[in-house]
Amino acid sequence: MPTDTAVAIIKEFTKSPSRQKKISTEAIWKAFPKQQRGMLESTVREVIRKEQFNDMTDWQINRSGRQATYTRRTNKVLALLHKGFNEISERGAVGMYSLEFGYYMRDHTLGTTAFAYANSLAEAEKIFETMYKPFCDEKWWRHVNIQFLDFADKAEALATLSKIDSNYSRQTKSLSERIGKLQEEIGTVEEQIKRVETMKDASVQLLLMTIDE
Repeated sequence: MPTDTAVAIIKEFTKSPSRQKKISTEAIWKAFPKQQRGMLESTVREVIRKEQFNDMTDWQINRSGRQATYTRRTNKVLALLHKGFNEISERGAVGMYSLEFGYYMRDHTLGTTAFAYANSLAEAEKIFETMYKPFCDEKWWRHVNIQFLDFADKAEALATLSKIDSNYSRQTKSLSERIGKLQEEIGTVEEQIKRVETMKDASVQLLLMTIDE
């Protein structure tokens, strides 16, 4: 369910440019959280139907001959929203950033993510590069993904520490479980080696016994 702010922004963006109020990219970003953007189009369509088409269904709008208007308004709003998202993604803002290591480093990093607090995307890239690039092969570094996560102040950024701890604890646990399984496999193989050695000794003894006879 979209928030009141999200509904207000969608309604504003259906107006002509000359009548639209200025809406900051920060307001757009916060009104439509990243994790909910997969449903962005359906959210926009729902609001426009309710606010401007008397809550008609898509089928009813099509039957009424207003489908083109409905589609045009939906596409207009989506374009303006994505423009706001892209501006933030491209230049960043004061807040949290993440660095995800690419496929080529998965064996080394196990998909772990690094976080930093920065004033812009350029600053975040420099911070991550200073900290991690010395440990990375050049071809690996070309595949890292640095992106703006969300607006945050320093106090909110500190809350990410628990997420970092959880993330790395999960990876540590996974590695520990792998060690346990490998140790079990080693034990099994050692038993197999003992059985093979026993069979070898029995075979040698049997051959010697039959020769002596």
